[in-house]
Formats: sequence, structure tokens, C-alpha cells
Amino acid sequence: AEGIVNEAAAQVAFADRLLLNKIDLVTDEDLERCEARLRGINQIAPIQRCKHSEVSVDQVLNISGFDLQRALKASPDLLNANAAPTKHDKTVTSVSLDQGAPRHLRLVKHGELDLELLTDWMSELVNQSGESLFRMKGILNIAHSRQKLIHHAVHMIVNAEFGEAWGRDEKRDSKLVFIGKNLDANELA
Repeated sequence: AEGIVNEAAAQVAFADRLLLNKIDLVTDEDLERCEARLRGINQIAPIQRCKHSEVSVDQVLNISGFDLQRALKASPDLLNANAAPTKHDKTVTSVSLDQGAPRHLRLVKHGELDLELLTDWMSELVNQSGESLFRMKGILNIAHSRQKLIHHAVHMIVNAEFGEAWGRDEKRDSKLVFIGKNLDANELA
């Protein structure tokens, strides 16, 4: 069905690694065509060919795959929901929240975010909507921290880690982008 195809494309687009399995069942020509299509969706993720789902653990675990700066260099509009393609399943949408917008994260005021409140809000969101969230990415300004909190999630798997320090003259606004099925901007904001 159309939604499943679009979810697969979204997963390829945001993948840190692409595992191309069952390569023994196709011709080299088909394999090259498949890799070209994957490259058309995601230019930066390494493609690992495999048979019978046999992949070295080192290829998929502890790879520190998400690098916001690398992702922004490859796709400067990554955090801009308006730059998302428009031809897809109408139930698959993206929502961008930032503190400069008229509506922003509930329990959050303009400026520095309370990490405990943010964690509670994210846990509630993932528990209620994790199945319909394909991807979530953001840069967050946390109180009492000089570093950016880099937040990313795929479905119900959430990761957040402190990254580089905020620049001296950099505007310290938090931004979150959600990609998923049947998202309600009013519920997220």
C-alpha cells in the first residue's frame, strides 16, 4: 500500500546505514540499479551489502551515525518542514516546531528548556504516538548547558546527546521536526 512505500522511503532518507540484503538473489545489474535508487534518496549513508541478513555487529552498533552538522551540510533544509517533498501519502506529514513560532512546545517557555520537563514531555509523546512517528530530529537549548542538545528518534527509539557548544552570537532557539503519519500540529505544539 502507498503508506508503507512512503514509510520505507522516509526510513531510507533518514537512515545512518543502509543494509542491502539478499544480494545473492539478484543480478549485478539489478543490484546496481537498486543502489542507484537508494542513492537518489540518501546520498550520505553507507550501503552495506549482505546475504542472509549476515552483518558484522561493528557495522550497525555504536557507530555514532547521526551527526547533525554533517546532515545539515548534506541537506541544509533538514530542519525546515516546508522544504519536504509534497507528493506522498497525505497521511504522512512533517511538523516543525520552534520557539520563534507563534505556538511552541507545551510546558516550555521561550529561552532555555527545563531538561526534566522536556524528558517527561518526550516520554509521554513517544508512549502515545511512537508508532506513528517515523522520525524526530531537533536542536534544543537546555537550561544550565552551554552545549546544544541534539535529539533524534525513530519510532519509539529516542536518543539525545549534548553536541557542540552554542556559538557566542548564535541565537539559542530550540527546534524540533517531526515526520510521521496523521500528525496533529496542535497536539504537538
